[in-house]
Amino acid sequence: MDQDERVEPIEDRYPLIIGPTNQHVTYLGSNLSETERHEIENVVKKNKDLFAWRPADMPGIDPNFLCHRLSVCREAKPVAQRKRKMGEERKKAVEAETSKLLEADFIREIQYTTWLANVVMVKKSNGKWRMCTDYTDLNKACPKDAYPLPNIDRLVDGAAGHKFLTFLDAYSGYNQIRMYPRDEDKTTFVTESANYCYQVMPFGLKNAGATYQRLMDKIFDNQIGRNMEVYVDDMVVKSADTFAHVTDLAEVFRALRKHQMRLNPDKCVFGVSGGKFLGFMLSKECEVSFQIFKKCLGTPPVLTKPTSGQELILYLAVSGEAISIGLIREHDGQQQPIYFISRVLQDAERRYQLLEKVASWMTNIINYIINSSEPSDPLEAKKVRTQAARYSVITGKLYRRGFSTPLLKCLDQPQADYVLREVHEGICESHSGARTLAAKVLRAGSYWPTLKTNCAEYVKTANKVFLTELKKRLGTAKGLWAEELPEVLWAYRCTPQSSTKETPFWLAYGMDAMIPVEVGEPSFRRTHFHEESNDGAIRAELDIVDKVREKSQVIAEACKQRMTRRFNSKIKPRSFQEGDLVWRSTGSARRSSTEGKLAANWDGPFRVRHP
Repeated sequence: MDQDERVEPIEDRYPLIIGPTNQHVTYLGSNLSETERHEIENVVKKNKDLFAWRPADMPGIDPNFLCHRLSVCREAKPVAQRKRKMGEERKKAVEAETSKLLEADFIREIQYTTWLANVVMVKKSNGKWRMCTDYTDLNKACPKDAYPLPNIDRLVDGAAGHKFLTFLDAYSGYNQIRMYPRDEDKTTFVTESANYCYQVMPFGLKNAGATYQRLMDKIFDNQIGRNMEVYVDDMVVKSADTFAHVTDLAEVFRALRKHQMRLNPDKCVFGVSGGKFLGFMLSKECEVSFQIFKKCLGTPPVLTKPTSGQELILYLAVSGEAISIGLIREHDGQQQPIYFISRVLQDAERRYQLLEKVASWMTNIINYIINSSEPSDPLEAKKVRTQAARYSVITGKLYRRGFSTPLLKCLDQPQADYVLREVHEGICESHSGARTLAAKVLRAGSYWPTLKTNCAEYVKTANKVFLTELKKRLGTAKGLWAEELPEVLWAYRCTPQSSTKETPFWLAYGMDAMIPVEVGEPSFRRTHFHEESNDGAIRAELDIVDKVREKSQVIAEACKQRMTRRFNSKIKPRSFQEGDLVWRSTGSARRSSTEGKLAANWDGPFRVRHP
């Protein structure tokens, strides 16, 4: 998180000149009264020497008080990174940044180093370059400093509720701490002109934050929690009134002067009523709202009974993670809950396609056919015009035209779910596979765009064999097979077979049977049935039944040949002589229902005899 995002006042800033020119300014809160501003101005101007305008203005923290040490593991081997290539713009930026660091006495040239790192140039939001050092290898060789950082929640709670706040920022804070002399060579980085090492603590080192927090805790030991809160390089001075704030600022300035720490005037704001601290907003309004929120959470709602004829208010909050709904009634100026729901969505519920539930795929097509209205999007309008050529609207319902199929009734999602469920696992259905299920739905006179995809998702098994269906319906009650036989036979005879591409019922009678799904979701032939023309339609179907039977016979013979070739390609010929011992496969029919999956798969041995 950037500094500007972590510490920021909520009110306008008033510039305060504290240097020899108009450019040497820091800032005051704009909501201060004349008396308050005068008091804070005096204490700031008395300590104007504690503000740094350039790196040379920083004397640095006394190394005897605190310096940064590198605890490199003894078994770690020094790593010298290979020099990386840079563009011309980055090279010039590196030279400029290096010159500034040399002028500030932050770095020095070094030779014969064992640790070597590359610099990485990162462009800031204002367009300027920031020079970072890739200390990845050095950080891996150093154990983590487990110095405890303050709890952010405690800091925010401690800073909230005060009338005056002052946000302080150290000038290049990390660079005010000196490196331990024996560890300086380990911070060496490479440039186009030479190798340099840091004499001050640079950014990017593994334990730099812990060292800086340790420094802040030592400098402001007597003030943290009382009139000041510190989190690494974020500092806020808090007070209840003007006099206390001036006194607290003077105490902070004395501590800074004692340890030779300097502030950044551009990022210091004195005497504000609120602001953002560590990403949390601190203000009187926030504190009042927080107390009201605590009171509401501590008082559970009591459901009330609605009055007949009274207007009710519905509050709805929906996100990708949760839903909340509250039904409220107003009584004597207060809102009282009647019913509410608040829960987190389950994993499957988060993947719902909202558009599929809100809009019907038929709406645009019907509007175009009836009213010639097109969507505003040109691409969508072109798509609708192309699709509309395949559809017709009869008595207000949409039907799809086909070459070899009758008019198919178009269904929305709830209707499609019913048809899938009934065709796949209805009273006379066989739990057929995805391809057969889709063909069966089409023969029943139903259609929707995602028919094949929905069938593939819906089907869990593809049992199409007659005996398999018997076993699944009967379970262990094998003696009741005669009672289940009619339903299984009906499902088998109304299902298109892969060997003939037709249903046995159609091949026998020259027409499709009326299956139960056409009763629950009427098809075109049911809704537009005319008894006087029915005989003529039947005769027309019977005229082509012989051709369809011949075609099915050819398809069946071809299917048999394919099955024969496939079976013969894998079979291993075996011959038995009279007297040979053989095993017999038990199979599911010969296996007892009391035996589990670990029962023997073979029975015997048996001796071959001549009949």
